[in-house]
Amino acid sequence: MENPLKTFQGKRVHILGVAGTLMGAFAAFLKKNNIEVTGSDQNIYPPMSDVLKRAGVQVHTPFSPENLDAAKPDLVIVGNVIRKVNVEMEAVAVRGIPFLSLPSALETMILPSKHSIVIAGTHGKTTTSSMMTWILESLGEQPSFFVGGVLRNFPESFRVTDSKFMVLEGDEYDTAFFDKVPKFMHYCPKDIILTSVEYDHADIYPDINAVIGAFNSLAELISPNGYFVTCAEYEIPLRIAHHSRANVITYGFGLGVDSRATNVEVTAAGSTFKWLTRSKNEYRVKLAAPGKHNVLNALGCLTLCEARGLDVEKAISALLSYEGVKRRQEVFGQAGGITLIDDFAHHPTAVRETLAAIRSKYPTSRIVACFEPRSATSRRKVFQQAYSESFDAADLVFIAKPFDPTTSAPAPAAPSASSTVFSTDELLADLSGRGKRAKVLQTSDLGLKALAKELRSGDVVLVMSNGSFDGLLPKLLQTISG
Repeated sequence: MENPLKTFQGKRVHILGVAGTLMGAFAAFLKKNNIEVTGSDQNIYPPMSDVLKRAGVQVHTPFSPENLDAAKPDLVIVGNVIRKVNVEMEAVAVRGIPFLSLPSALETMILPSKHSIVIAGTHGKTTTSSMMTWILESLGEQPSFFVGGVLRNFPESFRVTDSKFMVLEGDEYDTAFFDKVPKFMHYCPKDIILTSVEYDHADIYPDINAVIGAFNSLAELISPNGYFVTCAEYEIPLRIAHHSRANVITYGFGLGVDSRATNVEVTAAGSTFKWLTRSKNEYRVKLAAPGKHNVLNALGCLTLCEARGLDVEKAISALLSYEGVKRRQEVFGQAGGITLIDDFAHHPTAVRETLAAIRSKYPTSRIVACFEPRSATSRRKVFQQAYSESFDAADLVFIAKPFDPTTSAPAPAAPSASSTVFSTDELLADLSGRGKRAKVLQTSDLGLKALAKELRSGDVVLVMSNGSFDGLLPKLLQTISG
């Protein structure tokens, strides 16, 4: 198939929000393909400034209509951080310059020549995407990939190669301010792994039915000769599978699934399980990542590998050298016998599963959980009760006040409860009612000292947030280091 990028060679492409990890990597990729590329952003600093400089991408800062005068673009690619009121974006619209979102650019420029493997779901999609990418790399396929996390097995989160395979993390969030469909609707899936579906993103989805509708639309995109690999541990993905014309393969722990994990053992060294394949073969699988949720992530990848006729034994071996994703149970530092762990968990199910995994890895340690309600959903009341049941595996819990609660606008057509701000005090009371020691966490100097005073040698501190948590981890490490 002819390279679709040839259509753009000789043209000038300008990227708004070029300092983002994926946007900058995409700019460098275009430059390598003989496309004139410029970019702009509010602030540009290492390491992305170095990446762009090495690639020969001219960068403008801050945002300004004058950047367009210098760039003279034929096409503008707009990052998802850009809003309609951005001064440079306003100038793009007024001047009538064609513009695309990054997912739409992938759909137009790259995916027509690729076998697209889309990993989607409320939980586990970043880890499963990186795991699938590493398996294909270990099989010698050198896949292209687009993953919304920092991968430990690769120096980048975005890569395009000559391989037929491309792995994409299929995000259900809006594509851009001007493109109000889920990002995964642009990804032209040949195969899909669906890990889970729960209610999330209360800022754009009014209820679970709206979320299901988005995933139903994704399922309908696959052709009949593709594979829809779906986790049977959740009821909703099985319902969504009925909307696909593709070959549906189920995986999970229970009887009746096509691809099954049994004899699961989770220890400090990782996880092991017996894999009973769809073709009735049996394999013993080991992976360094702890937790039953990671067993499911690995099982989904292996199931697709078998369906596609890839070397299953080499795929299993690849899991031994899979290093994971940053901010997923990542050890941030240690001091005074205390281990600090960074994790991205923010949905109540992710909080529960992450704590369970940490408990299995550190069975004799006291687990201290620190949680920041930061995402658009966690700052709403919608999961207030669910969070009270998510911290059972912790010994001591610290909950921060919601991050910038003034931005918790109600979701479209959402019930009134969804627009009510999450209550830290209510969660503390509920946790106390479940027999948990729970306190408010402040990131001020006094708050850090109060937290540090509670810690002792042997503790594991699990910090969960989908943001910076006001620099809690480096500040706490410095505090306990004395």
